[in-house]
Amino acid sequence: IPAGPLEGATYLESLSLEYAEQCRSVPQLQRLALRMYLACPMYGLEYVREILGRMTHAPMTETEARKLLSIAQAIQGQDDAAITICRNMASNATSEGRYSTAMYWLLQAGDTERADALAERLLREITEDLAEQKGCSGLSAIEAGDRNKSGPRSAADARGARRHRQQELRNTAMIALQSQAGARAGVPTATGTGSNNLRLPPALAFLCGLSELGSQ
Repeated sequence: IPAGPLEGATYLESLSLEYAEQCRSVPQLQRLALRMYLACPMYGLEYVREILGRMTHAPMTETEARKLLSIAQAIQGQDDAAITICRNMASNATSEGRYSTAMYWLLQAGDTERADALAERLLREITEDLAEQKGCSGLSAIEAGDRNKSGPRSAADARGARRHRQQELRNTAMIALQSQAGARAGVPTATGTGSNNLRLPPALAFLCGLSELGSQ
C-alpha cells in the first residue's frame, strides 16, 4: 500500500488487519484476532500489545493461559502482561485449593514472595490437620462420638480434605524443587532466565527439603 495509515503494508496484511479489527470487538473472537495481528509484521504488534493488556485479566483455562503466556514472552516489553497472567492463574488456583497449580504459576512469574506465603499457608494447614488428628486420637469414645455427631459423612469429608491437602503438599514441594533446579540451570520463566545463585525464602526452602527427603 503506497500511502495512508497502512503505508508500506502488503495487501494481505491490510486484509488481515481489517479482519482482525472486526474480530477483536467480539470477546469470543479476541484470541483469533490476536493470531491475525501476530501475522501482520508491520502494524500488528501495537494491536497485540493492546489486546494482551485486556486479555490478561480475563478468565481462561490452563491451556489458554499457557498459549497467551508464550505470546507475551515472545514479545519484547511484555513482562508485565506475562506476570499478570501467572498471578491471576495462581489466584484462581489458590481459591480452589489447588495449591500445587498455584505454586507453578507463581514460580513461573518469578514471584517468590507470594510463593513463599503460599507455602507457609499450606504448611500451616497441614500442621493444623496433624494437631487435630492428634487431639482426636486422645479423646474418649464418648468425646469422639460427640465431635463427630454430625455423622460419618462429615468425618469422611474431613478425612478426604486432609488427604487432599497432604497430596497438594507433596505436589507443591516437588514443583518448588523442580523450579529451583530449573532456575539454577537457567530455564526461562515469565520474567526471563533463572539465576545460578537462587536463594529461596524459608517456607519454599522447607518445601524443597521435604521433596528431597521424599525422593530418597
